Amino acid sequence: MFPTSSSLCGLQNHRISATHRTGTCKQIPFTMHITNHHRMRTAGEGTTSGRQIASERLVSFAGGDGRNSQFRGFQEQAAAAARQELVDGPRERSERGGGTRSQPYRKSYWGQLPQGWIAKPEYTAAKLYEEIVRKCETNTCGPDALFMICKLATSPQEARIVLNAFAAVRASLVRQGSFRPYSEPLASAFVHMIRNADAPDVLAEALRRASELGLLLSRTRLHDILRHWGENGDLAKVEEVLGSMPLGGVAYDHVTAYIVIRTAVNLGAQDKAEYYAAAMQQRQIRLTNATARLLELGRQRQRDLQKGQVGSDVHIARLMNCS
Repeated sequence: MFPTSSSLCGLQNHRISATHRTGTCKQIPFTMHITNHHRMRTAGEGTTSGRQIASERLVSFAGGDGRNSQFRGFQEQAAAAARQELVDGPRERSERGGGTRSQPYRKSYWGQLPQGWIAKPEYTAAKLYEEIVRKCETNTCGPDALFMICKLATSPQEARIVLNAFAAVRASLVRQGSFRPYSEPLASAFVHMIRNADAPDVLAEALRRASELGLLLSRTRLHDILRHWGENGDLAKVEEVLGSMPLGGVAYDHVTAYIVIRTAVNLGAQDKAEYYAAAMQQRQIRLTNATARLLELGRQRQRDLQKGQVGSDVHIARLMNCS
């Protein structure tokens, strides 16, 4: 039996649609290439990573017709990178993150950094100063070495060595044409060194030579160290630094007045407290209410001591008359 006309039409339409699909597959080989990667693997084939599959797809895609010519250059570059990755294999990845593992440094890397000659366990402040001076002669020493020498200084003698190191490095930088002052972190490290070494005379000299050294100390840092000495009752150290503050470009304010007056009152030196109060007022510095209360407490204590002394003298005189 031959098929009816309607059956023949259906068979013809089926052949046309199949031909159309076959032609579509021929025109877009990339679609067939992707489909082939997702077929089931046989037992003899090894596993392929997702990165290799993506690279092979990119190579196949770049090798296609490339209808848009404006993307041809990008396709060629991407294909070259993918081929190189297929040859070299996937890059090693780090354990924690998803990025690639960095290559190790060269053996001479740390030797080229300043830490290579700064961070030596055998260094003391004196030995490091000698090395700093040696490198300053050839203008190969920067401010980084000063951070380390500030950490090594623990005595007033070593604090003066640190001050000389600051002067040597500053002279080397000026010879190189750099006139900028030292950074704020380095100035803070210097003040911490002064506190640990307990060297007020070095701090006073640094203030007097501030423009020469390029070491600009802030008023806040100076107040911190003055407050530390004042709480310990070291009025002489406070006065030594206080006299050099204007020479270093650091003006007094109400906090400065409070620190020095409080130190003097706590030590019972009421005359010095009155002297500094008058001196601050002459400089148009306002005394706070806390400072005024300290002065009044000191005056009251002074009056009580005078009354007690008078009463003691009268008592001694009466005893002598009775005898």
